[in-house]
Amino acid sequence: MKTGFDSLADMPKKVLKACFLLTLLLSVLTAGCYESLPGLPDAGDASDAQNGYDLEEQASCAGCNGPVCIASLSGKILFEDGTPYKGVVSFCIVQGCLTSNTDDQGIFKRKIPDGCRAFDFTKEEGIHFSLLSIPEGGWTQYSVSFKPAQDEVSDLGVDDFDLDLGTHYYYRLPGDKVQYTPENGADISNISGLSFSVPPGDLGEEQQQVRVLRFPLKGEKPAFVPSNLDLDVLYFVAPYYVKSKSGIVFHIDASALGWQQGDKGTIYMLGDFANLNHLECGGNQVEVGTMAPCGEATFENGEIKTDPLPLLGWFGVKKTG
Repeated sequence: MKTGFDSLADMPKKVLKACFLLTLLLSVLTAGCYESLPGLPDAGDASDAQNGYDLEEQASCAGCNGPVCIASLSGKILFEDGTPYKGVVSFCIVQGCLTSNTDDQGIFKRKIPDGCRAFDFTKEEGIHFSLLSIPEGGWTQYSVSFKPAQDEVSDLGVDDFDLDLGTHYYYRLPGDKVQYTPENGADISNISGLSFSVPPGDLGEEQQQVRVLRFPLKGEKPAFVPSNLDLDVLYFVAPYYVKSKSGIVFHIDASALGWQQGDKGTIYMLGDFANLNHLECGGNQVEVGTMAPCGEATFENGEIKTDPLPLLGWFGVKKTG
């Protein structure tokens, strides 16, 4: 990366000092980003894209060895039919959380407060980008984690040190729904090939609408699914990130998946922070925006049966043997 200086020796002392102080500050900041959610700054808006940035300040950050330097976050949000989403998105970095509004094209750009920041993603969590729930409901939500290398962050031209988060989509949920009540629970029978029972009181003391989306995996996958993770099936189950007191066992119609009696697989769940809940698998908290192993699945009598899962959300299954 070009910094505007031929060597460290040519850099002004105040620039080197700023680099050192910034790196030192990052090394002592350890608080998890989502703890600051109640005190989010006011949302930025698409006009942030018109604001100029202090290129001298960015160049000083770029002079640091090692950390990735980022001054702003940008991207685009659409509904699955291509209609732009106009509303609020959320980002969390190691120092805290930010929000931004999208414009009429679904585009957002959010400057990181206090200018360019250095991130060392070998030692800290990634930047978490979240599609939040929307008032009209009936759409999926999720978070994605980004851990870019410096060459994935633009440092040429007008968007110096802007991390482009790409295009993300809200996916519509099918109309089928089952009412959960604390008194009776809920029984879901073969909605999009998924069946499961929720005991009375298992999802809390409020009525909930249980909805299921089986995501088609033949096309483009959601951004939170790693390119090297070849899932056999992927589901979204609402209400999103509501915990189950007893754990929910899912039964998946496997007639078109090619599994055979006795085949086993790994369950992957998406880590997130929603409804004040984190995901824990195997006693460990899963990083927000990442798919993590969270149990096993077995093919029995024509269906795939999962281990009990701790909450509702995104989960997928991959055959392992």
